[in-house]
Amino acid sequence: MKTKLFILSLAISLLCSCSGTVQKQNNEAQEQKNDLKDMNLKGQVKQLQENTYDAVEKFGEIQKGDINSSITYIFNDKGNKMEENVYYKGSLYKKITYKYDDKGKMIEENWYKPDGSKITYNCKYDDKRNKTEMNVYDSNGILDSKHTYKFNDKGNKIEWNEYGYDLNGGIIDSNKITYKYDEKGNKMEEDWSGSLSYKYTYKYEYEKNLNWIKQSQYKGDKCKTITEREITYY
Repeated sequence: MKTKLFILSLAISLLCSCSGTVQKQNNEAQEQKNDLKDMNLKGQVKQLQENTYDAVEKFGEIQKGDINSSITYIFNDKGNKMEENVYYKGSLYKKITYKYDDKGKMIEENWYKPDGSKITYNCKYDDKRNKTEMNVYDSNGILDSKHTYKFNDKGNKIEWNEYGYDLNGGIIDSNKITYKYDEKGNKMEEDWSGSLSYKYTYKYEYEKNLNWIKQSQYKGDKCKTITEREITYY
């Protein structure tokens, strides 16, 4: 190989060029990663509403029962969540606002309850913009819970560990949740262990942009909830 110095040099030059291009593409992909990608939403989504219903069986078919909860997400033109409103049994349960740094990483998540009290979430990220840790503080600034996350090479969350604390900082409960995904990148299995122990599986229906618009959640062979989506695009 040493006798073919010119060919080797040329190959190294091309390799470096390709490596630089790949690195640039990787950096651009990391910079472009946003909440839409985290939520596996395709297209320029402006608003997303998810309505979750209790599943009931009527005449041998699974149907929607009473509405359980409703969540409205509002995204900016960069694909990041700006606001989230959560309703439970028809009443506003919480409003969530988000703050980002100049690289588009969420650094703070504030939850506002109907009584005006605020819960603050401080987040940490890895170099791929995956949220690896979240600490939750109550309205008095006391640590309420800690959450850590692990991701696969596709950026899908595969493990979530949560720890609840008492007023003295002692851990009072903990859970570990693991996830599996289908070929479309949607969650197909959710397994809880710890203070809570159960396993959910999911089935989906899709619209033309390949975003799911109906999700059925199962515990064993029993359908527990049905979630429907209304998606508004820019």
